[in-house]
Amino acid sequence: MITKYALYDKVKKSYIEFMATANEDAYESVGVSFSLWNGEDQIWLANTYERADYVRKHSTEWYNADYNTPEHKLNANDIEIRKVVFE
Repeated sequence: MITKYALYDKVKKSYIEFMATANEDAYESVGVSFSLWNGEDQIWLANTYERADYVRKHSTEWYNADYNTPEHKLNANDIEIRKVVFE
């Protein structure tokens, strides 16, 4: 079994997803920025509860936003962490 943790928007009743954007001239930033949103891409998953909780509470500037510390405009009070188990 593999356990991951997802962010769930209690207001919109949907899982938070991520979007990857290439930074073409990324000499002082990450080559690909990651953003969280309520879209139709892929559900964002964290390896630990602690990582999911950190991301729920903190956004990262786009130029440093990677998969583990993405940029977002989420309201932490509207988001809960849900355990996802793959068998």
